[in-house]
This record gives sequence, C-alpha cells and structure tokens, in this order.
Amino acid sequence: MRRSIGVLNKVYPNKVTIDIPDLMALSHNYKGDYYHCEGINELLTIYETEDEKYIYQVIGMYEKEKPYLPEEDSKFGVESYFEAIPLGKIEENEFHFGLSKFPMIGKDVYLTALEDVKIIFESQSGGFDLQLGPLTTLREYEPVISIDHLFTHHMSILGNTGSGKSTTSRTLLHMIEQKIEKGELNPEHINFLIFDVHDEYGIEDAENHEVVELEDLVIDLKTLEESDWINLVNPSDGVQLPVLLQAIRLAPIVEKYKKWLSAYCALEMYLNVRTDVVGTRRKIVSLSKGLSVGLDEALDRYHAQFGNLENNPEALLLKELANIISQHKKDSDWASLKETRNEVTLDYKEELSKAEEKLNKMQERSLKNVTSFEVINDAIEFALLLEEVKGNSQVRSYCSTLITRIEVLEKGLAKVIFSEDTDKITAFNEIISCRKPFTTLRVSGLED
Repeated sequence: MRRSIGVLNKVYPNKVTIDIPDLMALSHNYKGDYYHCEGINELLTIYETEDEKYIYQVIGMYEKEKPYLPEEDSKFGVESYFEAIPLGKIEENEFHFGLSKFPMIGKDVYLTALEDVKIIFESQSGGFDLQLGPLTTLREYEPVISIDHLFTHHMSILGNTGSGKSTTSRTLLHMIEQKIEKGELNPEHINFLIFDVHDEYGIEDAENHEVVELEDLVIDLKTLEESDWINLVNPSDGVQLPVLLQAIRLAPIVEKYKKWLSAYCALEMYLNVRTDVVGTRRKIVSLSKGLSVGLDEALDRYHAQFGNLENNPEALLLKELANIISQHKKDSDWASLKETRNEVTLDYKEELSKAEEKLNKMQERSLKNVTSFEVINDAIEFALLLEEVKGNSQVRSYCSTLITRIEVLEKGLAKVIFSEDTDKITAFNEIISCRKPFTTLRVSGLED
C-alpha cells in the first residue's frame, strides 16, 4: 500500500542522496490520508523492518540532465534527486534521536506516515505540554511539545530579523504562565531567567514575575572563574593568556602577602636583571620603598643614573630584602617588622630559593579568587615582574592591550555591574534566587 518516492543512491554518516524518478508521483494516498511532498524539511522514512525505521529530513533538491537512451547524446531528460540528513530512528513505536547505523543504498524511500509523525512528536511528559502550531510540511498536524523535554535540553530559535523569534519565545512563556494561572503547573517548580536585551518582554502579571533593572544588576567579583575573566578581557593565546592565568592564581597571594611578594620580586630583579638599569632601579625602588627602615636607607644611596649603590651599601640592601622574604608575614602583621631590625646575617641566595619554592606551592594551592580590580591589577603587575626576572623583557609590551582591556572593563563596569557594595550584592542574590517563576533582567542599557 505504501508508495516509494525514490531510491537511496549515496549514503554518508551526515546525509543521504535519493534519486527521484518521477516528481509527479510524489503525491499519493495512503490509508485514507493524502500525502504531498513539500520539499525542504519534508520527513522521509527508510524501512529496515516494519518495526525499525530510519527517519531523515530533506535539506536540498536538485535536478540533472540524463540521456533518454544510452546511445543518444543529443536528447536529454531531467533526473531529480534529494539530499536529506538523519534525524533518528523509530524502533518498537518509540523515536530516538540520532543514528548509530545507516541504511544500505538501493533502499526505497517513503514520505513519513502520519502515525510515525505522531510518534516522533508525541509528548512523553504525561501532561504538561504545549502546542505552537502545525508543522510547515504537514499542516493538518500540530505537534505536542513536552515542557520537560523542551526546557531540559539545549534549544535555539533561529530566523532572520523580524521572522518571529521573540514572538515565539514570548508565546512559550505566555503558555506556561497560563498553565500556572489554571493551576496545571506548580509555580514553585518553575524557574526562568530571561535576559531582555532589547526590552521585548513586557511584564503582564507581576505576581509571577520579578523584574531586575540595570541599576539593580550587581555581580560579586569573587564569583568570576578563569573562563569568565578570559571571556571578559579576551587575551591572546601566545603571551597574554598565560599571564592572565598566572595573575588569577597570584590574586589571593597578592591580597595577603603583597609586601612579601614585593621584596621577593625586588631581590630577584636586583640579582638577575642586567638590562635597562634605570628602569630596573625604578621598579626596585617602587617595590621596596617603605618595607623597612634599612631598605629605605639603602635605597637613598641607589644611584639613579648608573643603577648601582654608592659607598657599597649593597650588603645592607640584600640583607634587608632577604630578612623580609624570610619572615613570610601577612600584610596585617607587617607593622612589627617595620619597627624592628633583624641583625642575623642571612644568605640572601638561599632565602631567595626558599621564597621561590614557597611561592610555587602557594600558586599550586591558590583558590584563584579575585576580590577587586585593584587586586587583579596588582596581580597582573606581579605576573609581569616574575616574567621579567626570568629574562622575558618584552612581556610587558606584549601585554599592553591586556592591561588596557582590564582598565576599560574597570572604568566601564566596576561601578555598574561589579560593585563591591555588599548590600547590593545581597539584594541581587536574593532576586536571582528565583522566588518567582519568571525573573527578567533588563540589560538593554548596557553599551556592550
């Protein structure tokens, strides 16, 4: 009783080609239902057995000339063929997306029967369903869409500008809202977070909706992960990405041990960096100033032009830096160190080696937690310094755009989105705890 529309000619994992011998034979009756091939998006069936069927969807239609007879080369007819992609398989009256095996060439191809269309689109949720309208290729059939299956999988609504994407989204939300009002759905079991980018989602029922305006949007900077920072500042893979990742690891260390880390970098730089003596002196002075009385005395005699120490107070400078990094104190405990001088002679190279080992262990155990833009800026600076003491003198110039992007991010969004206002953060976290079924974030006011 079934009427084949064509025969499989080519089979690939991602598509098949079907020879269509007679376009006029595409329309026919089957079990009292009229079938007419609509072309693109039409569902096709290839039978393995009566209970095992491959389902494909047409994505292209073509025609090519062929000679009427093998020996003729001047008289041609037209041969048509379809291309189709695999959707899934019907087995024992259940539809499963995707194919693990494929039909053989030479198999007959049929328009999918109405009872099989119902199997493909039938709901398995047991009640909570939606109907958006008829299929474009089968106007007499309106598929039932399971809410649970629809919203527990990835989904996209695609179309040109003005084709109705937002209208479709609003329709889905409105249907769900109607089911809530009718008591068919429990509002406590529903959580929708809507990013309203173009102010398209008007609120009709305040009882079921929570609206968050732009000025109420606050994100706790501590919640950002490495991937968030990468998305925000878009570093280049070669140099900027490793520097950014190291800065994120250094951030908690900088916050607790900034002065210790400053002394460590200053000692590393004094011992290992031999280029740009004036620039190196400036960095060493900036890192060391105010860490101890002895350091300030030694730095006062640091020659600005030649980058060396007058009257040989080098031993004092090295001793003071080694003394500081041997302490490994938190910044909150630093006052006592500034007031007292440790007169014990230290091997600064040994202390530097110990400090490097401590720093590596701290980075391995780092929580990668950035609490403020001030901390990430300091961490970027230390990440660059640690590269420079290894001899990478060009790293700062390579990372100039990374630093600029973080500055732009701080100036543009620090007070708008990444506020440190604890009251705002608490209030925002309460809002997005989804106390109501629908929470809409109006973000159209953001420039980017």
